[in-house]
Amino acid sequence: MKIPAKLYQEICKILPLAHTDIVVICKEQVLLMKRIINPLKGYWALPGGGIHLGETPEQGAIRELNEETGIDISPDYLVGGKVVTYFHPNRQDITLVYAVRIEKNDIVLNNEHSEYKWFLFNKLPMPISPITVEAIKWAFTNEWY
Repeated sequence: MKIPAKLYQEICKILPLAHTDIVVICKEQVLLMKRIINPLKGYWALPGGGIHLGETPEQGAIRELNEETGIDISPDYLVGGKVVTYFHPNRQDITLVYAVRIEKNDIVLNNEHSEYKWFLFNKLPMPISPITVEAIKWAFTNEWY
């Protein structure tokens, strides 16, 4: 269901939105994608997005990962544990961060991103949100890794 833009903007003024971000790691590198839409237009970002009504956060993360990258994973491979709050100029997001390790790095982008690249943890590109860096740092320093 699509919410009319004006109503969505009004909702964003009074309620935080529930989102997921997924740190995708392959061969010791993290996947980042350059956004072509707001929020964070022009920034390097993690795959992720809003949780739909009726979805668990894990289901939302798996759906978003597939929609934005073409990566299809089992819930068994998803590791969660970090909650971050994004304060955008016109809204607030409560984001559950997950991480997943993959073996193959075949990516198919959707229309939200112009390009993707794999980066070493200590050589992240700019511009990038400090919250994105925090999520990546969590994934690379977490015990599961």
